[in-house]
Amino acid sequence: LELFTAWDNLQYDKTFRGCLLIAAGVASGDPHDPARTAATRYRRQVIAAIENFVSSAGFKNPPRFAARYGAILDSSLLARHFYGDELEAQETLQMAEELITSAILERDCGD
Repeated sequence: LELFTAWDNLQYDKTFRGCLLIAAGVASGDPHDPARTAATRYRRQVIAAIENFVSSAGFKNPPRFAARYGAILDSSLLARHFYGDELEAQETLQMAEELITSAILERDCGD
């Protein structure tokens, strides 16, 4: 959940001028655009890092967890930074907490 705290801290930093990952990802419709390619590569690295972390924690399906966590994290960035929707941003944090809790229970207690 520290990723959410980091995004929150950035959002309220007066020097923060936006998320380059999101900007590069949506600026061009061309999937071969160098900025978009770099943004996509970076996002894959973030998802891989999450997958490796939860794998080492013994979670049962690291790829599924990482994909879901990544989707929630993306939603949080858009809600807070792009739409300025605090309620939706808080909901994404709750969703992340529920995902983590569910994965821990699945690991510790089975399906």
